[in-house]
Amino acid sequence: MDGKIQLAAANSSACGEASHHQRILEMFPFPVAGQIILAIIALIIWRFHRCKWFIDIHEDVQKDVTSAQHQTVEIDELENFHLDSSEPPKFRPFKPKYHLTMGLETLGCSDFLIFDKTYPERLKIRRSLAQQHPEDVIGIISDSDARIRLAVEELYSHLFKIYLPARYPSIFKTTRDKTDHINSVENLITGSIIPADAESISLHVALKIISENIDEDFFILLPHKTDEDTPGDVVYVLEAYSACFPSGFQPRDKIGKRLADIHRPVPKYKEKLQKSMDRFFARLEAGRLVKRINWAITVDEELYSNFDKSGPAFEGTLKKMTMKDLDLNKTFLRSERQTLHRLPASDAIVFAFHTYLYPIQDIKAEGSGEDLALAIDGLQSGSVPEIFTYKNGEKWADAVKQYLRS
Repeated sequence: MDGKIQLAAANSSACGEASHHQRILEMFPFPVAGQIILAIIALIIWRFHRCKWFIDIHEDVQKDVTSAQHQTVEIDELENFHLDSSEPPKFRPFKPKYHLTMGLETLGCSDFLIFDKTYPERLKIRRSLAQQHPEDVIGIISDSDARIRLAVEELYSHLFKIYLPARYPSIFKTTRDKTDHINSVENLITGSIIPADAESISLHVALKIISENIDEDFFILLPHKTDEDTPGDVVYVLEAYSACFPSGFQPRDKIGKRLADIHRPVPKYKEKLQKSMDRFFARLEAGRLVKRINWAITVDEELYSNFDKSGPAFEGTLKKMTMKDLDLNKTFLRSERQTLHRLPASDAIVFAFHTYLYPIQDIKAEGSGEDLALAIDGLQSGSVPEIFTYKNGEKWADAVKQYLRS
């Protein structure tokens, strides 16, 4: 479709040029050689004005983009914040019955990202993963795609030029040049100095800087026109990511896929969530943030969980564990604080999440053991019983419940 439109536009432009040149030639009844010279002169003049028009338009667009990227955003400094004494938040999102819903809550712009005392240690893990698994941690469909570049630059600029120095000035400090322009940001915890803008660096480097300075995973999706019956006649495609701690899937297998295809392994997603998700993505306005909290149990992994877990579960190849098989040092309640927001200039939607691991011993010690055990049973009695298998319940459920109730 796009190719046909571009071809038609090109033909129309070519016809317009030919007619324009013909009118000029008809005005001057000179010999053929003279007409050819005049035609060349006319073409040069026309091209000059056309080029100047494109330059003017490009500059106007750049001004609009810059304005959108650097619009005034009210970000409040987190008062009385001390990184070394800030405990990770305790999320306990499990309920007696599991229902597959979006479960979104509105989030204030200032509350976008959370930092706590685990930050320095987890950055070390992130940097190690970037070296060991670079293709798993950073992904981009095309480094030269203008829309993707705009989205990555926009996210990067918001993070390092606006949000982080305002919200966490004890961690991120800006440096200004002689014209009072912010040109770099210092991470006061690591001592690294990074560019405030991503315009002069590759997208891969920009995403790597994000990954190594923020303990959050980011996925960037862009709208694409479609002939299908979808809200706004668009579908959202994963174009780039910076992700160290995804649970049970490999981002590089998801890049380039539409939202529906990304969630294809999730039981009943198409029947229960797809239309709601598509509508929400189409209607999400710039400046609005939402969050949700999920949960799972993991028994043989830590933060890095970048591999397919649902496939073996549905194939029935998982070995059922007993309580004696449990390694309590590797058994966690795993929870993600997920957020969604739209970038105003690029129209991209950013899906971000922070992963928390809560040792199963802590859940039991605080008195939440029975509640979690009931929630594990509730995976099979909720709106999508297949979610029990999807979450590997057949492998660990009985063993974990027995421990929690012991």
